[in-house]
Amino acid sequence: MKKQIAFGLLVMFIFYACQKEDPIPNVRISTFNIKELPGTEFLPEESGEPLMIVNTLILPSGTNLGSLTPVFTLSGEGSLWAGGLQIESGVTKIDFTDPVLLKTIGYNGEIDLIYQVDIQVTEPEAPKIEQLDFTLDPYSRTPLAGLLELELDRECLLEVNTRGQDNNDLIKKYDVPSSSFSVPVLGLYAGTTNQVVITVTDPAGLKSQEALFITTAPLPQIYPGAEVLVSEPDEMEPGMILVYLKKYINGLTNGTKPLACIIDPYGKVRWIYLDDFSTSFQRLQNGNWLIGSPEGAFEMDMLGNRTGNRWDIPHVHHDIVELPNGDFLALSEHDDSVEDVVLEISRQDSRIIKEWDFKSILDPSRPMAPYHPNPNDWLHLNGMDYDPVDDAIIVSGRNQSAVVKIDRQSGEIIWILGNHENWPEEYQKYLLTPVGENFEWQWGQHAPMLHPDDHSRIILFDNGNERSYENPLPAMENYSRGVEYRVDEERMEVYQLWQYGKQRGRELFCPYICDADYLIRTDNRLMSFGGITRNLNGNSSEIFNEETGSIIPVKNYTHIIESDINGKVVFEVIFADKSLSFAGFRSYRAHKLSIYPIQQ
Repeated sequence: MKKQIAFGLLVMFIFYACQKEDPIPNVRISTFNIKELPGTEFLPEESGEPLMIVNTLILPSGTNLGSLTPVFTLSGEGSLWAGGLQIESGVTKIDFTDPVLLKTIGYNGEIDLIYQVDIQVTEPEAPKIEQLDFTLDPYSRTPLAGLLELELDRECLLEVNTRGQDNNDLIKKYDVPSSSFSVPVLGLYAGTTNQVVITVTDPAGLKSQEALFITTAPLPQIYPGAEVLVSEPDEMEPGMILVYLKKYINGLTNGTKPLACIIDPYGKVRWIYLDDFSTSFQRLQNGNWLIGSPEGAFEMDMLGNRTGNRWDIPHVHHDIVELPNGDFLALSEHDDSVEDVVLEISRQDSRIIKEWDFKSILDPSRPMAPYHPNPNDWLHLNGMDYDPVDDAIIVSGRNQSAVVKIDRQSGEIIWILGNHENWPEEYQKYLLTPVGENFEWQWGQHAPMLHPDDHSRIILFDNGNERSYENPLPAMENYSRGVEYRVDEERMEVYQLWQYGKQRGRELFCPYICDADYLIRTDNRLMSFGGITRNLNGNSSEIFNEETGSIIPVKNYTHIIESDINGKVVFEVIFADKSLSFAGFRSYRAHKLSIYPIQQ
């Protein structure tokens, strides 16, 4: 009996012991695949912490691992979890871009095994520049520019960085991907080895770089160099300055040498054009240059390539304006007149669409002021702008000291900006009445420009010749200036808003040419005092001798000045020949622009 009781107790002990020490379950991943990668085999490893699941063949670069569906089987009773969520085979989506930890959970709720799934993808290769060619000055006209040609193994974005000498790298980005590029490299410095960094970036963000080292020749000996008096780049309008520079060999009547150039905010030349040009040198809406010539005008890109587009414009002089539709307004003359006609020229075939003869718009018998030795040059049109809001043309008549706005369709006068002396009765209604104590008329002016955002405002260069009919002001007592007016067409009134130059007196007196421009982003103003004339003693001088009608021997100087609205100079550079001769430098105009064209 005691034996039976002892045996029963032993059985009960063993039963309860077995219940308490039940073996830990072993739930393993037997098979593992990815639904979206049916041809890819995955092998779970049998040892290690954590256990690894990797693909046996590496997947191609660029394979999308962002949202994939695992398909698996488990050995043993349990479930598979990731990030606190249970995974259902063939249903749950997981991001495998980075390695993923999976946990098997037994029926007792305890973690059994941990796996790391690391899907192997080929490391992407950076784009390859398969061919790179660079040609400096390919058309022998622009020695500080070159042509870059690239062939790539895939489509990429391109960035060209011309390293600056003054912590002012010049970066041009091409935002349309391509596997082939043929683009200009601009902004090189003269007489040095330039570093240009080429960067290509593929759609995956992978980059490749190449550095070019480009050695350029010095500037021509006749180039004066730029003497920088003021340079405050942080206060200047962004961009560089195109200077219509020419050298007078020996006074104003003995020939010139062309030196049109673009200078940076430190006065350093970053582009130069050494072929001849007349007074027109401006950027078209397509980013190319429109360059005047004795026969008319032609088109050229930044590398000096003449596109083949040229326009025959009879008797063209001084100024050409591109209209919004691509046609041109050009200052011209008839065979029996002098500089008193405006033509509208077809861009397509050089056909004259319309003309405005100012002998029938203004009064040719009105006395000239300032003086000019040619009595037939009664008006001397020297500048022009177009008003697209009113479909009107604004012209500057130097020898009448008048700026005139006319309707483009009818040719009717809208207003006349200028002194009120000697106008016949029929023109009195067009004369703007000056308002304000600080008001001064302009005399012998150049280069009218409407404000791009407010066409009631107009800026021009007031040369200031004589400043009177009866009591001419001598050059040594005179001044030139940039000046801005506001025109109220309803009241037929004009207000002077701003001027710069009078405070400098005869130092900047320019009896001919010159320019003043609005700078829109900063509200600064750019002025080309490009016709400063002095005798060899340094005294200011007019250019015509009224007794003989001849040109006075003078030496020419150029100051390019950018000022803010309050008259603070933020940039000033001088171009001068310092020899004791009549050699000198002139600039017909100057414009602030981006050296890489911003196409409209």
